[in-house]
Amino acid sequence: SWIRKVPSSKDPDRFHHFFGRIEREFVTPGTRLIFNSLSIMEHNWGRDAVKAFFGHVCPALYAYQTLAYWTMAKNAHPKEFCALIEHMTQVVIDLTKQENKNFLWIKKAGGRYNPQTYTRREYTVDGLNIEIH
Repeated sequence: SWIRKVPSSKDPDRFHHFFGRIEREFVTPGTRLIFNSLSIMEHNWGRDAVKAFFGHVCPALYAYQTLAYWTMAKNAHPKEFCALIEHMTQVVIDLTKQENKNFLWIKKAGGRYNPQTYTRREYTVDGLNIEIH
């Protein structure tokens, strides 16, 4: 497996072409893809184009047994858009900061039913190390 940062593009057609190349040439089970922010993509392409793209790519990447990481700016999208994105993904993680403390909350973890999975937890970052408390 390999890790590749997938750049956002102001031109959706160019990005689709780039992604098609990755899909054909590089994606194998276990591949990890890091996408730029869906919020930036929405700003550049428009909401409908992002929904169509995500609706195609997310299930395809799941079928290829890959891991794809996406970010979204908090409170920057209508609830309907967020609900659609969350519905299509296997895992949704919410990161927040309150009173100088970092919190991680797993909102969705497809196929995982242990209630502790969904407990909001504090985490700390020390350099490249992340510790969940």
